[in-house]
Amino acid sequence: MPIGTVKSVNVTNIEASPTSLLWKKKGEVKLIDRISLATTAMDDVGDIILMGPVRSDAILVELAFYNDALAASGLAYNIGLYYSGIGGNQAELGRTSGTVIDADCIGTAVAFSTARVVPGFVGFEARDIVDITKELWEVGGLASDPGGLFYIGLTCSTVATTPAAGDIVMVAETL
Repeated sequence: MPIGTVKSVNVTNIEASPTSLLWKKKGEVKLIDRISLATTAMDDVGDIILMGPVRSDAILVELAFYNDALAASGLAYNIGLYYSGIGGNQAELGRTSGTVIDADCIGTAVAFSTARVVPGFVGFEARDIVDITKELWEVGGLASDPGGLFYIGLTCSTVATTPAAGDIVMVAETL
């Protein structure tokens, strides 16, 4: 099967024409996003789920995922950063929605097979805690801040054994 990309509710809303409001209360630093996945959304290594968006200059303080049991076993995702193509100089640099910045700068091979109903904190799975003050463009290894919005992306690193449809919820806290 070809590699596919699916977009969460917030990604779909912000890319709509006209842009819809995000699920974020004004003045708060927490972003909650969700996606309902079909079994066909996670059947190839390299499949991407885009969630977010977060500012490129934001500091990621916490990142947690909650999910249904999405497979009998084996399903794992790398967690990283992707361009949105929105804001800053992303468009003029040719950085469109879903262009990878670093696919595993936040987490590597994080398991999503079994249900996770308690916080599944992954913000420091692949980065050192001393990097907590780095802005997301630095976490992604960029030389400078392109501005605008980034997406937090989950890239399938291990195909599921007997995939099951279900939901993933992301809670991100940024400064």
